Amino acid sequence: VNIVSEIGYADHLAADDAGNVAAVTNEGTLFLLRQGQIVSSRKLPGSQSVFKSCCFGADGTLLAATSGSEIYRFRVSRGAFELLDVCGDGLLLFTSYPVGIGSHPEATVSPYSPLRIQLPVVHHALLVDKHFGVAALSLLHRDLAAGAQGYTFANAGELLQTFSGWSDTDKKTFKTWMVNVFASKNKDFLDNHTGSNVCSLHYWSNWDLVNMASYLSIGILTENDDMVNYVVNYFYTGAGNGCIKNLIQGTFSDPLGTGEQIAQDQESGRDQGHAQMSAMVAANLAQIAYTLYTKNQSVSKLDFFAADNNALLHLGEYVALSNLRTGTDNKNADGDWMIDATKMPFNTYKYCIGCTCKDQNHGVIQTTLGTDSRGQLRPGWEIFYNHYAKVLGLTSGFTYVKAFADKMRPEAGAGDTDRYGDNSGAFDQLGWGTLMLYRE
Repeated sequence: VNIVSEIGYADHLAADDAGNVAAVTNEGTLFLLRQGQIVSSRKLPGSQSVFKSCCFGADGTLLAATSGSEIYRFRVSRGAFELLDVCGDGLLLFTSYPVGIGSHPEATVSPYSPLRIQLPVVHHALLVDKHFGVAALSLLHRDLAAGAQGYTFANAGELLQTFSGWSDTDKKTFKTWMVNVFASKNKDFLDNHTGSNVCSLHYWSNWDLVNMASYLSIGILTENDDMVNYVVNYFYTGAGNGCIKNLIQGTFSDPLGTGEQIAQDQESGRDQGHAQMSAMVAANLAQIAYTLYTKNQSVSKLDFFAADNNALLHLGEYVALSNLRTGTDNKNADGDWMIDATKMPFNTYKYCIGCTCKDQNHGVIQTTLGTDSRGQLRPGWEIFYNHYAKVLGLTSGFTYVKAFADKMRPEAGAGDTDRYGDNSGAFDQLGWGTLMLYRE
């Protein structure tokens, strides 16, 4: 083992096919290594900004993101960095924190991929900036993430469909990769839920929802009607907890007297981190389907937002009310709880009680709102508020999702560990809802 003493701790590593290795340390220095030896290093001038992460592009250039939301592009030649250009005006290229999905080992293959791809894609889509297009393409073609992050990859690919720098051959390769690596796993999970040892309701709703979002997005990317129809049918009639009939465990009148309807999430008795994740991924799934619906309005079932009389709005209201504090800070840390947890209406939920799972000792009966991780933020409230208040034009029914959207605005991406925390669950939603969806 070769120990490089100058690099105490590397936050990020990247390598190219020419034998170059780039490392960003926890102190923000960018190192270039060959054969285990440092050949060059670079620090940013001054103390306001430091390097945070890096990757090699398909064209051989080294892209390095800074804490100041800039992207430095270097040519690596003869053991040195040659600065080509700097771009960026508020979006980080990628985060230096891994995206995880629990215990699945494949989540560690390329943990940074979904976020670090999506942000330059968004920047390219908004600014039509060729450097961000190149950066996104290079990442699309070199990284692998777990199946549950597939919808982020697929959406990135869909946004880049019109980028002139993406050849038809590379598009086909990428789409084949998405189908073979991601879609196959998504479909197998939704069909079998990992096999005969567990019942169809064993996995919590977020497991179904991320796989549904991935499979739907890949179906849209590849223009595969069968894949799209599969997810649509699953949302309405599926066997697992991603089906709207299982996702919602009861509808109630708002106990605070607004006259609104609120709907208990399948994970509301578990903990509020997972309950919010369930709601946020459901919102992402609905937004993906709705975008397709705008081009196919004869297929009303694509409008997941409208299902069961706006059931997802009621679900969002329940989860938002469960987690809101009365303060106005954008971390949701100040003030009292908007409602005492014991006052939240709750239908008893029997998780894997008397089911067909081989292991009959893991079931639990939940009788009250789960309070672990209560108030911890997750991005995605802008999706609920934008659709029901701005797109649909409702004048009421969104009191609490609006309160959360207002409080969090601007809603940053999942790299905002200061607000969303630093555990893996904080990275399973993309965020950036204000940037992409906000309307006056």
